[in-house]
Amino acid sequence: MARLATSQSICSHAILCDDILEIEDTLDDARTADNPLCCGVLAEMRYYAGAPLITGNGHSIGSLCVLDTKPRKLTPEQRQLLRVMARQVMRQL
Repeated sequence: MARLATSQSICSHAILCDDILEIEDTLDDARTADNPLCCGVLAEMRYYAGAPLITGNGHSIGSLCVLDTKPRKLTPEQRQLLRVMARQVMRQL
């Protein structure tokens, strides 16, 4: 299996955000259009939504993400649920 560089990780974009990063179609977004996870032989990921995992002192240490093989868009309720789940992950850590 091929190894991906951290620079190819879509989550590396999400941890720079204060809120959810949603890429409705990875092939239409400049950050991901040429990423091998989205258009290569490794995968066909077409959707990404990630909520940053932020420590109590404000450091982003990762992201909780959802992926799909087809484009989509989160509803407001789904966005809120992803935020709640990210906070729950941080409580568990």
